Amino acid sequence: MASIRTLFYGLGLLALTSVLPIQSAAAQGPWSDVWVAQPSPFEGDVFNAYAFRDMKLPGPTSVWSRVRNFRPHGNHTDIIAFSADEGQTWDVEYVASGGPKDGTQILNACTTDGLHSWVLISQYPTGDKILLATASGPSKLEPLPAPPQNASMLRFFTATNGILIGSPDGAAAIWPLYQTTDGGNSWKLMAQAPAHLANDLPTKLYQLGSSLWLPTSKNQLLFTHDQGLTWQVATLPSNGVLVSLAFIDSSRGLALTDADKLVRTTDGGNTWTIVNTARLDYRDLVAVPGTPGTYLAYGTEKEGTSVSFDGGSTWKQLESGIRHSGMAASSATRIWSDSFILGGLYRARSLVLSSRSAQLIPALLASPNPTTGQLQLTAVAYPRIITFTDAIGRRQKTATLPAGATSFDVTDCSPGLYVLSCTGNGQTQNQRIVITAP
Repeated sequence: MASIRTLFYGLGLLALTSVLPIQSAAAQGPWSDVWVAQPSPFEGDVFNAYAFRDMKLPGPTSVWSRVRNFRPHGNHTDIIAFSADEGQTWDVEYVASGGPKDGTQILNACTTDGLHSWVLISQYPTGDKILLATASGPSKLEPLPAPPQNASMLRFFTATNGILIGSPDGAAAIWPLYQTTDGGNSWKLMAQAPAHLANDLPTKLYQLGSSLWLPTSKNQLLFTHDQGLTWQVATLPSNGVLVSLAFIDSSRGLALTDADKLVRTTDGGNTWTIVNTARLDYRDLVAVPGTPGTYLAYGTEKEGTSVSFDGGSTWKQLESGIRHSGMAASSATRIWSDSFILGGLYRARSLVLSSRSAQLIPALLASPNPTTGQLQLTAVAYPRIITFTDAIGRRQKTATLPAGATSFDVTDCSPGLYVLSCTGNGQTQNQRIVITAP
């Protein structure tokens, strides 16, 4: 990537590609009951500000994010950061840099597993687009053939299959949606894309498994549940423009508008209803997979995190000590976040997901963990409903255990990451479970 780096670092910034062993900062302050400090590749830099964006947890122990480094005089550098070992070491690649009038910036980026990643870069003031890709981590990012020059966002479902969203001309009849089946080396414009409203623009792009949701500036919502093969269009309630969206599974989700209205869907985005709840102080939502209806709200507007256990109907302040710019959850026992500007990273302690209260508990519901298939649960004096879901919230097994029963068999589940949920006596507890091959 030498020639690309020469372009990116015209301002004199040297390219850095390294795996950094970092020592974790000690947890302290009122937020330490919720968030535990984790190793961060930037926590030793006290002269610059950082914001994690599009944070993902693509594997059982992996963390991936694009990062904006705010530098003096309106300058910036854009970074892709990846850890395969739960944040103990980091592969960090500086891929773009610029100032107020020239340079490059990350326009959009995505990953499937942390190793396979794609980075869409825009040069300004020309607006030319560059697409980088890697199959082995950020330090191996290399340029692909030039993408469509109206490219604005992209997502991949596998190492080969992906969707690219173009910014349409004001009078375009259909949305410029492109598909690739060769990892981004070539793109084909979809002939059967949804109709486009005059001067409508894409605002954000959200993904969960094979589903994508694309809200627009005119309160339209384009969505697909089959990796972009077919698309549907819904109209969001006219209570402001959508600023954040989060789905627990392919059916259930929440959206927040810039008029502080919360709306809910239970059919994958086709219909939406207004949630009558108190005004949220935050502008970003995260769904917690594998839970009946748990969401977190955060934002750079104000320190803290709020939590809802009932699908957004009621909210509780979880902490008020950290101003977050990025957050991701793969289960109720694995939630990562950052501290805006400071560049620190944090992981949430395990939560009891109860509609009555938010309490901290140890995640010791079942053992052994990892397991090859047979779990032993802690004995309790009341019956429990057991739900076993995969990492993206798809239900794999359910069972009702009578009081005193402790055995739960998952030998018919493939190796991978799962969430075990136990509901009984008025509360739900969750534990991340790893199944390994026998």
